[in-house]
Amino acid sequence: MSKTVRHYYTDKEKEFIKNNIKGQRTSELTEMFNKEFGTNLKRSQIRSFTKNHGITSGVNTQFKKGNEPWSKGRTDLTGHKPTQFKKGNRPANAKPVGTEIITRDEYTKVKVKEPNIWRYKHKMVYEKHKGKIPEGKALIFADQDKSNMDIDNLILVDRKELLIMNKKGLIYEDKDSTKVGLNIAKVYSKINKLNKGVV
Repeated sequence: MSKTVRHYYTDKEKEFIKNNIKGQRTSELTEMFNKEFGTNLKRSQIRSFTKNHGITSGVNTQFKKGNEPWSKGRTDLTGHKPTQFKKGNRPANAKPVGTEIITRDEYTKVKVKEPNIWRYKHKMVYEKHKGKIPEGKALIFADQDKSNMDIDNLILVDRKELLIMNKKGLIYEDKDSTKVGLNIAKVYSKINKLNKGVV
């Protein structure tokens, strides 16, 4: 929970990131960097550097040939198998169902239906394990790593609680600390309701 200290990258460190980012998640690259240079940088620092310098890893941009998309054979999402586009009618830049892309804000989206229907992958992972996300709720990454889709890293929070967490800096890179932060936000929320005479 300590304050992040600004890091000034040397030319050697910059070159290391550029040469090793391909195929690596931010968490993996951060671990490699810290091991190489004996530093203790956070994922957010490496993520900010790569984003500011337009450096991408190429991770999870699309399913490779031979890999079955998670949605193959599923009818609960599309209502039918993706056969409505016949050969010759598809746009040249069309992506097949199951394709994954990384958005500018680093979320992973998956194409789930033709012609161009996409969903956030972390929401699909959560719903697969715990059901539909209720109205008024938001889903956050406990460790702030948007590539970490482990169900234990996905936390469902009330939007009012999320507002408190953001305002008071209660979301950390350590998922256990974030879970404690959520409990603190719940207390603040309860106090606010009591002060307004709402139980």
